[in-house]
Amino acid sequence: MNSVISEFGLGLKALFGAIRFVDKHKLYGWLLLPLGLNLILFLSSAALGWAMADYFTSILHDLFKTDSSFLNSLIGWSLAISIRMAALFLYILFYKNIVFIVLSPLLAILSEKTDEKATGKKYPFSAKQLWIDVIRGLKLAFRNLLVEIALTLLLLLFAFIPLVGLIAPFLLVLVQSYFYGFSMIDYNCERYQMSTADSLQFAKKHKSAMIGLGLGFYGLFLIPYIGWIIGPVLGIVAGTLVFLEIKKPEH
Repeated sequence: MNSVISEFGLGLKALFGAIRFVDKHKLYGWLLLPLGLNLILFLSSAALGWAMADYFTSILHDLFKTDSSFLNSLIGWSLAISIRMAALFLYILFYKNIVFIVLSPLLAILSEKTDEKATGKKYPFSAKQLWIDVIRGLKLAFRNLLVEIALTLLLLLFAFIPLVGLIAPFLLVLVQSYFYGFSMIDYNCERYQMSTADSLQFAKKHKSAMIGLGLGFYGLFLIPYIGWIIGPVLGIVAGTLVFLEIKKPEH
């Protein structure tokens, strides 16, 4: 139990350690590197999500149209709010995964640089190894996305069950946090020559650290745009520091 609590605390406070690490080693440039790409992703996906929300709101509004202008207005507002809330939830789910997939090459290099500065080890650049890391990261990202979507839909169904549904949102946050943490840790598993199966086992064994790390990232990701820009970078630095701290007793 003590190990579970300590690892959860290690993951939860890792983002603060990542901020200090970035400041100490002057890694500010890495915070700006994803800026342009993130801006394009944010604006394009947000515009698409808003347009789709408008489209479905219009269809449902016509479906529930009545002879009362007051009811029509009330239905329109309620549909607009509920559909946009659902769109926002799905947007956060998919946007996070898209960012990790698109920025995968940069994040793999950043994880390596963080390891070098934290341990003093040197990892000579290899385009072949980077390509292997990126492909592995993409495969695992898609695998995790499918599992996360399945669990999310299952928990959303629980939300309609009286009483049981009250804990569904909390379980949903924990599930998403676990996968956030796993996404930020796996670059290190590959670098330390762990197979995909070993990586999955490592994440399960240290799930409390994954959840703590993911919760910190989740909180950062809720900060409009600023959190979305610096979140992936700080998350990778934090994930690397957590991984090294967990692996330390083994060496």
